[in-house]
Amino acid sequence: MADRSSHARGWFLKAESDIAAARRVLDGEGPYDTACFPTQQAAEKYLKGFLALYDEPIPHTHNLEDLAPSAGRNAPTWISSMWMSLS
Repeated sequence: MADRSSHARGWFLKAESDIAAARRVLDGEGPYDTACFPTQQAAEKYLKGFLALYDEPIPHTHNLEDLAPSAGRNAPTWISSMWMSLS
């Protein structure tokens, strides 16, 4: 990718595609539990996009608990506080 914002944008677009897939399942006849996988994938891609935006290394993992602390180092204070209250 040309620069870090383009790299991040690529991750965000993939995440939006996953959200659209989850919405199609939820708007249809189900099975609704199958919306969980693309939703988890979207969260992962948003976190990786955030890391790309701040030019941080992107770990080869699908574990949100591993990705979130890396992304949190660059997050604005209000996001970090919110994340910590959920942990």
